[in-house]
Amino acid sequence: MAGDAIDLVVGCHHRLYRQFLHGAFERREEVFAQRPFGNIRRADIGAVFGLTMTAALGSVVIVGGGTAGWMAAVAFGRLLGPAGTRVTLVESDDIATIGVGEATIPPIRTFHAMLGIDEDAFLLATGGSYKLGIRFEGWTRPGESYVHPFGQIGTDIAGVPFAAQWLRARQAGAAEALGAYSLEARAAEAGRFSRPIANGDSPLSRIGYAYHFDAGRYAAFLRAQAEAHGVIRREGRVDRVERGPAGIAAVHLADGSRIEGDLFLDCTGFRALLIQGTLQAGWTDWSQWLPCDRAVAVPSAADAAPLALTRAIAEPAGWRWRIPLQHRTGNGHVFSSRHCSDDEATATLLAGLQGEALADPRVIRFATGHRTRFWSGNCIALGLAAGFMEPLESTSIHLVQSGLQHLLRMLPTGAPPAPAIVDRYNRTMTGEFVRIRDFLVAHYHLNARTEPFWRERAAAPIPDGLAEKLALFRAGGRIFREADELFNEVSWLAVLTGQDAPVTGHDPICDALPIMAAANRLALIERVVATSLTHMPPPCRRAGTVGPGQDDLMPIAFVLAAAVINLNQLGFRPDDPKQAIVADAATSPLEWVVVDDAGKTVLTGRTTVGGDDAASGDHVHVARFTALTRSGSYRVWL
Repeated sequence: MAGDAIDLVVGCHHRLYRQFLHGAFERREEVFAQRPFGNIRRADIGAVFGLTMTAALGSVVIVGGGTAGWMAAVAFGRLLGPAGTRVTLVESDDIATIGVGEATIPPIRTFHAMLGIDEDAFLLATGGSYKLGIRFEGWTRPGESYVHPFGQIGTDIAGVPFAAQWLRARQAGAAEALGAYSLEARAAEAGRFSRPIANGDSPLSRIGYAYHFDAGRYAAFLRAQAEAHGVIRREGRVDRVERGPAGIAAVHLADGSRIEGDLFLDCTGFRALLIQGTLQAGWTDWSQWLPCDRAVAVPSAADAAPLALTRAIAEPAGWRWRIPLQHRTGNGHVFSSRHCSDDEATATLLAGLQGEALADPRVIRFATGHRTRFWSGNCIALGLAAGFMEPLESTSIHLVQSGLQHLLRMLPTGAPPAPAIVDRYNRTMTGEFVRIRDFLVAHYHLNARTEPFWRERAAAPIPDGLAEKLALFRAGGRIFREADELFNEVSWLAVLTGQDAPVTGHDPICDALPIMAAANRLALIERVVATSLTHMPPPCRRAGTVGPGQDDLMPIAFVLAAAVINLNQLGFRPDDPKQAIVADAATSPLEWVVVDDAGKTVLTGRTTVGGDDAASGDHVHVARFTALTRSGSYRVWL
């Protein structure tokens, strides 16, 4: 074109990522390691969990109900029941469960898919709500906050991971805060939510989310599922545990009945009746790294406009959780009894409520750590019987799920179980606990608060694995994910930068791209996220309804992923009228942006809805760029 011409090249969001950012917004792993999910047939279940479905055990006895017990029951009933395994769960109505509100992380959706659980039915039965991440308030300093979001943050730039390019640009003052590039973080803060829409490269197609729900209702919901798969529930208190050559031979109930089994799952909570009370599997204590040893919990009235996030609010001797459900809000205060009395902790909790308390506060005492042997003889511990870490990153239910997944992959083929299988399971679960522990300790270690508890936490020695993580990050912002680690690089980046972890310099691989070019590409990513956010409705309180139905959202996905833009000519004189015709079914105006060769936005606007075109039969929009008069080459993104 001549020097006085304007050259417009058209594109849409999927082309923006593929062509301009030199890499599609590809389906990378979510913040948490999880397998694909969907409507999974029974024949596919083994593939989801990497299982080899072989001859079943004769009988499995699960001692204890609650969340852990009924998760195990429905999994074993669905997977092994058809092969002839008899699954029995023993619980007593006289023994209360912890039963606080539960917050989860995205892998639970894989677990539910494996069980064939309908999401809407589950949310309705449990009073559940959606969750896009966790907001940490006051963890670095009072008044400051950040969100640890689910899902993907940004996309690779010029073949270099987003985290590295963002960190370099941030150090140069050329990038927004990390949350600006996360659709989940921005949606959570703005009170919006949408289920993913599987269409093209739109950020709306890969929304990462989990749930909040009532733990007591969840156990009842799973019980119904388990019993439908043939699981037998036995009511009664265990009076005696009978030892046998393999470890445990049977449990005896107070009514005199004897229940024998080939494999026993201890889901008896902190009592650990089988794994510790009988088999003495040992305990590894972590109170030197995570010294909070009590929590006080109380439900309150439901929020009028709940956000799709869990709140973790730092307090002088610990932190408070706030979990929004449909019918109530779960509240708790985790604290160190060396720094705060029960009465003081309760007063702090009640003072922070944002609605009327619905019950009397109750104090829960706990120890942080895990069984030295999760699997001993023919007994495997799950849930609180296996170990406990405070719910700072909502990992309690995930650890039950993970324990079940690994157990189902390592089911014994005879009695007693092969020592190699038992040893591998114990190593695997210990490693998972250790890596989650390090992630939690980082939250406490990286703080600049002034209270004695927090100064002690900042100065205390940290585990070797965490020390290595922080040293690697300090030297150029590098983050490496260990094999099978639950939290990936994006999760670590969110916490480390959210809590001002020290870092010097940046990864030199970034220098191949000029800083301003990287900044321009970051700006484009931010605009895509911002535009996607405008199409997300607020979450509705009623389960199974997410603002407009999925059909209402499909035109949005089509616009983001596959809009067809037709210019009325390829080149324009500066003063010529300029417009494009866009074929799209949307009935409201669409946003468009014009960028120059450097990626800088020079003009934005909204289309005019033109209605149905008689010649083509398409529903069309008109985008007018006449205000663009400066000579040059430009791209139009819609």
